[in-house]
Amino acid sequence: MLSRFLAKPTDNCNVSVNVLGSSLVALTETTLPVRFDPGTLETLGHYEYGRKIGGQVSIAHPHHDAARRCQFSYVVEFGRLSRYRLFSVADENGAKSIVAELAVAQPS
Repeated sequence: MLSRFLAKPTDNCNVSVNVLGSSLVALTETTLPVRFDPGTLETLGHYEYGRKIGGQVSIAHPHHDAARRCQFSYVVEFGRLSRYRLFSVADENGAKSIVAELAVAQPS
């Protein structure tokens, strides 16, 4: 439990590759996706979810909604009252918006 709150999260993004907005990113379960150049595979820094999305843990498999032209993902923000935050990333311009938030006393 202490390692979750005191350790620095890793950006060892070795689970999946996805497009978020105009960025090609490698993902893992932390909130540190890594942007990279598809031609050279050179890393281009972290893809930023932003302060309003926040969270310490995310998912490595966002879900694409072709009808809404966006990706859906979520983060978990741990605290005295933890929160699950569902958000979307628009295909066209990468705009992020919070879709829903659920406060829980005991996150899974």
